[in-house]
This record gives sequence, C-alpha cells and structure tokens, in this order.
Amino acid sequence: MKYFCKEEDRNGTDYHEFQKGKWYKQTFFDSHSILIRDDVFTDIGLKALCEKCIPEYDYYSGSVVTEAVWKKMLKEAKKQGGALEEALMEAEAWAKDNFLTEESFSILGI
Repeated sequence: MKYFCKEEDRNGTDYHEFQKGKWYKQTFFDSHSILIRDDVFTDIGLKALCEKCIPEYDYYSGSVVTEAVWKKMLKEAKKQGGALEEALMEAEAWAKDNFLTEESFSILGI
C-alpha cells in the first residue's frame, strides 16, 4: 500500500489508526487496523476532510465513522482528487470489509 500500512510495517507511533468497530479505549495498533502516518494524514488533506465530514472529530482521540460518513468522505475525496482520493480508495476495501460486520469504524488520533 502507498498511504496506509499494517501494524507489522509500522515504524514509530506517529500514526492515525483506522480500527474496526467502535473503539473502547482498550487497544491500539490492532492487527486488523490500517495505519497512516501523521505527516501524510495532514499533507494529503485527510485531516481537513475528517474535520469537515466527521461529527465531533478529535485529532487526538477516537472518532466514529459510520458507513454514511464514510460515503460522504469518499464523495468529497473524489471531488478533490489527487492523493486524498487515492488514499481513500486504498482504504475502501478495508472499510467495505469492516461494514460487513460493524456499524462503524474508529479513527484513532495521535
């Protein structure tokens, strides 16, 4: 993957974690999560997109992303194009898999 990685490829702790289901403040860097480096998260505009689309988004904690919110994020990313769209399309298969069993996923901040 170009933008995201899995736990085993992580180098350091400056990552935002996309964790399946609702985060219960028990686990970080779950083996089923995908991670994106903080600098990439900000540089490609994903931070700004989260602030725009996710109610009560918290850069430093956990934020819930429902399927409806994810679809809104995808739509906005497609409008903007570039690296933001590429990154969300990279995460799309993971998100679809999540929504087969979960009502939401969590984005855990730094």
